[in-house]
Amino acid sequence: MNTSDFITVAQLSEIVPDQGLQVTVSGRTLAVFFHNGEWFAIDDACPHKRTPLSQGNCAMGQVSCPMHGWTFNLRTGACTETPHKPVITHEARAVGQDIQIRLNSV
Repeated sequence: MNTSDFITVAQLSEIVPDQGLQVTVSGRTLAVFFHNGEWFAIDDACPHKRTPLSQGNCAMGQVSCPMHGWTFNLRTGACTETPHKPVITHEARAVGQDIQIRLNSV
């Protein structure tokens, strides 16, 4: 793992557990979550109507689209309702007070 691949996107003070934080990294809009002691980052657009997933409800390892309720697994990006419409996941971590993301090139 090359630590230079990680980009600082926010500070710990900006995150509320189980609430999404919208960030922009290299021109991509992502949603960052701290859920059950783990960090997650996903593309911040529901594949259905491009609604920001960062505004969705986060529970039980999933985030739901605030517009139509599609749910996405925070770890895998899989969509429960429409399996052929996943969101891209990215590696997320906290280092000191920094929240860092490593973009998935998919």
